[in-house]
Amino acid sequence: MVKAPRRWLLVLLALVFVMTACTSSLVAFNSSVTESDAYTGTSRDLIPVISESKNCLAVYPDGTMVIKAYRMTENGPVEMTRQTYILYLDELEANYAAEMQKAENFLLSTSDKPAAPPTRGGDSFTWYSQRGSIASYHKTSQKTRISNYVMNSTTNPVAYSVYASKTQGATASISLSAGDKNTLQSITGYPFIGSYTFSQTISCVISPGYTGWIEFYPIMYNSWGYLQDGYTIGYSPFYMIYAERFVDVYYPIELGNGMLDGVFEVKQGII
Repeated sequence: MVKAPRRWLLVLLALVFVMTACTSSLVAFNSSVTESDAYTGTSRDLIPVISESKNCLAVYPDGTMVIKAYRMTENGPVEMTRQTYILYLDELEANYAAEMQKAENFLLSTSDKPAAPPTRGGDSFTWYSQRGSIASYHKTSQKTRISNYVMNSTTNPVAYSVYASKTQGATASISLSAGDKNTLQSITGYPFIGSYTFSQTISCVISPGYTGWIEFYPIMYNSWGYLQDGYTIGYSPFYMIYAERFVDVYYPIELGNGMLDGVFEVKQGII
């Protein structure tokens, strides 16, 4: 009669141990995802699902509907067809895959580095070791509402004209000095200074009882790699790297008409 309670106690302790181990593994997994997300420009939460309804193109996880979508071009905004929008979503998935590769690159050591910079020796330098680039990167993490809300409080669909504008400059995952920016420009060809603007008046039809608005995100040139600090030496390979910083940088793209490249969506939802 005395041994049974002890047996149940041992079983209970074993269950507690297993649950604790599972919880620890889950927390560690979530932590690693959060760490990699710090370098992402595309999140799966920002990728909508194609709608079967003819009333909208797609639906986001929160129920927000995409009524229309446009790609900015040198000839002005061009409305996406349903098929074009499907191809556009494929590009977003490709961006997401590229983000996972960046996260892996960030964790890799790339060179043998002394513990500290040299106190004497050859000339010092900083160069950029580019590990990858995307010419037209859909930076959905910078998607923002660029218009006022328009509410349709009637019982019928109503057409509205909505003005929207957005200015975008270059961004980077780390703080950059003036010298760093010049080093990046020597490889990417893009200056870090300067910004470009998108502005447009859009006509849209909002369903009764819904609120409409316009969101925009830029399409940017994306480059990632390592800013490496080193100094020259008198024997092969004739340089030594003593420090490096992973950088993920995005440059706005100016179209031929002077406008900012990007995608904007006319949305409606219940707010």
